[in-house]
Amino acid sequence: MRQFGSQFHGSDSIQTSVANEEIIPNKVNIYKFSVSNSTDCTVSINGSNPIFLKGGMGFSTEQNDAMISSFKFLEDGIEYFWVGGS
Repeated sequence: MRQFGSQFHGSDSIQTSVANEEIIPNKVNIYKFSVSNSTDCTVSINGSNPIFLKGGMGFSTEQNDAMISSFKFLEDGIEYFWVGGS
């Protein structure tokens, strides 16, 4: 099996969103990504139009999906945590 990355990134605790704040570290492309959100929210992924996530649903990608270079919650006050590999 081919190795895609060599580093892991993520939250060190439950975080609380600030609207339109980038959660992916600067200049990092995440090849495998998972985020868990506590309540209903909308997000922007790689500059996308708003995408609705049901509370507790979360979102994840695998190594064969598009890399994630940007992930933003579009509302304040959403509790979340994330993890990814680069």
